[in-house]
Amino acid sequence: MVINQLYGFAARREASAKLVNQVAREISKLRPLWINHPLNLQIDTQNYCNLKCAYCNVREGSAMNLPRGTMPMETIQRILEYWRGTPMWCVAPFSNGEPLLETRLPEINDMIQKTVGCMSVIDTNGSIYANRELLIHPNMRLVRFTVSAATRETYNKTMGVDLFPDVLSTVEWFKNNRYRQQKMMIQFVSNKHNEHEIDDWVKLFSDYNLRISGLHRNPLFQEASENALGEKLTNPAERVILIDAEGKTSFEKLKPNYPCSCWDIQSFGCDGSITQCVKFPYSFNYGNVVDTDLRKAWDERNRNAMNNPCCRGCNTRSPDSVSILKKWGGGHVQ
Repeated sequence: MVINQLYGFAARREASAKLVNQVAREISKLRPLWINHPLNLQIDTQNYCNLKCAYCNVREGSAMNLPRGTMPMETIQRILEYWRGTPMWCVAPFSNGEPLLETRLPEINDMIQKTVGCMSVIDTNGSIYANRELLIHPNMRLVRFTVSAATRETYNKTMGVDLFPDVLSTVEWFKNNRYRQQKMMIQFVSNKHNEHEIDDWVKLFSDYNLRISGLHRNPLFQEASENALGEKLTNPAERVILIDAEGKTSFEKLKPNYPCSCWDIQSFGCDGSITQCVKFPYSFNYGNVVDTDLRKAWDERNRNAMNNPCCRGCNTRSPDSVSILKKWGGGHVQ
């Protein structure tokens, strides 16, 4: 109970966040926080994107073949209302779509702040400069720009569009116009099309906090990632590199007793489905928001553990996922 209260406090009091993370890690060694309820929500408010990334499993025409659409505001409100009063770390109003195409983003951020009372976080490709003002909101505490190239030529080859100058303009504009409490990070997804530029990319964005990761490989729908797989950073669960603005390098680590990095997230497709994971097709779900109790869906997912085709072959699993879920998940683990 105490740590849950701390999580809610940290979302509203930025200065306490580091201390809370340290306390949470220590308590998680004894009993995982995800057992009782999700600590994060990830909602596909819409799943359209303007890029054609070579490594993306959810791009138009890919094997994953997600149904495209927009979640009604009433459904978003229903999700947030359900978890009202439950301490949350953050809500991410995106999953498989580009947030700069979500024109309702300011209103959604207001709903998150007023209903759940925690911060919001987004990942954006930053390529739609005309919509850049959607990124400015006092409750959107972290904005991560995915810019997986250091040159225009490589960006075109990796992302499938000629928008690299627009991305750089958006990043620079946000840096100069954001609220004080809004943090930013630049991300690089390493693959065979761009891994030769990692060093140049680090130099280009040396003034920012950086994150470099390998490809997520979905065992059922991995056509794009298999075709783009490089030789470096092939396992995101073990080698995600963080570089801060002072140049200090570290590796991103899973929290104790976490079977994977996404395990404390309850995710939702734009059709209202309560999905197994943010990285899976909507068909892997525990019902729909319209007629399913969200806590029961969460408990059922924990009981089922990773007993599904996607989790069994996912390369973001912890090396200790089987033993963790046998101890805490309450379900059959493979």
